[in-house]
Amino acid sequence: MLYILPEGLSHDLSKMLPLKAGIANIWLKTVKKTGQIPQIQPFGIKTENRDKFRSRAYVECGVPFTPDPQIYKMFEDGESYAATK
Repeated sequence: MLYILPEGLSHDLSKMLPLKAGIANIWLKTVKKTGQIPQIQPFGIKTENRDKFRSRAYVECGVPFTPDPQIYKMFEDGESYAATK
């Protein structure tokens, strides 16, 4: 399983944002190196008051998921840009 921590984007939404291409590249390289199709476990950091210094913060765990193995096939076939979308 890959544990993915926040990528540094702050927002006020009540949901997690879509994963970025960097996460896809980490997943693709993991599949290539290990031959296994790992799940991705997303995380987010929430604060009680993001405008207050040292406001209470906690980690929110998203739902683990396994990307479609076809994405790796696209990567192997040289379609790395398409595979990260």
